[in-house]
Amino acid sequence: GGVAVRMDPLKTTTHAKLLLVDDTVVVYSGNWTYSSLERNHEAGAIISSDPEVAAKAAQFFDAIWATSN
Repeated sequence: GGVAVRMDPLKTTTHAKLLLVDDTVVVYSGNWTYSSLERNHEAGAIISSDPEVAAKAAQFFDAIWATSN
C-alpha cells in the first residue's frame, strides 16, 4: 500500500491546491496550514455536482502528473 508521490521537474513549482472527490472540486489559493486557514486572507471555491468542471479539474491534474517524476 501507500500513496504515489511525484516531484515537479526542475525549475517548475506547482502551487495550486486542488481537491477532487467524485463531482466536487475544491480549489484553494493558500497552503493547508493553520496560518493559511485561520490567519491569512486566502481565496477558494467549492464547485459541487458539476461533472464537466470535475472532468476539467481531472485533466488539469493528469497533465501535471504526466510531466512529474
